[in-house]
Amino acid sequence: MSWFARRRNLLISAVLLIAGVVLVLWAKNEDGWEQAWRVEVGAAIALLGPLFFIEEMLRSRVVSLEEKFDQLRKSYGLMRGLLPPGDARTYVLDRLLSAVTEQARAGYYSAPEISRLLDGDDETRMIALAIMQGDHRLIKDEVIINSIGSSKSGMEQYHALKAAHDGWSVLVRGTKRSAVDKILEDASGASYIITDAPRRFLAEEILGFALTDGVLTQAEMDGWTGLARSVQPR
Repeated sequence: MSWFARRRNLLISAVLLIAGVVLVLWAKNEDGWEQAWRVEVGAAIALLGPLFFIEEMLRSRVVSLEEKFDQLRKSYGLMRGLLPPGDARTYVLDRLLSAVTEQARAGYYSAPEISRLLDGDDETRMIALAIMQGDHRLIKDEVIINSIGSSKSGMEQYHALKAAHDGWSVLVRGTKRSAVDKILEDASGASYIITDAPRRFLAEEILGFALTDGVLTQAEMDGWTGLARSVQPR
């Protein structure tokens, strides 16, 4: 891909992204159906920007891996920074990460590429978790465990739980137990997982897998169930 083509694609991506963000922010002043359609359309337009650039880069055989991941990271970070916290931002970011996961399922990424991402910033780590969800061969056990127990955001913790859930069959026994420990520690301490409906669902599924595999005792499962009954998730 030539210098001119890269700059052209960046410009198109930026215009789409900014237009979508503006529409989502504009929707804050509306109510009901008017707000709903503007958020949906704005989120879709914002997502088109980074996806357009990603697709164009994947078509090029000469684009560097560093450039590909740098654009993914910047797209995620820009949308996270521009959009206000809430359902609209979560929707847009999830759509971007879902696109990365689909690319991973199609075999676009390799183990050396994942290794480059693990020492990066928060945005880079999110991209790595999305890739692991799509290609379980690329799962890095320590990354999943750290992100479940010491995540920098609820979204990071959710996607770490999702990677552990979806890739459960490829995790070694020690990693399975570590994932269980992090979930139980959170339930008895910070309670981020058990009070959040999406994360709680994944955690309960993981504990069920662990009970079946013999890495969780029935007493521990009963303890979680009793605590869960007393906590209403958001």
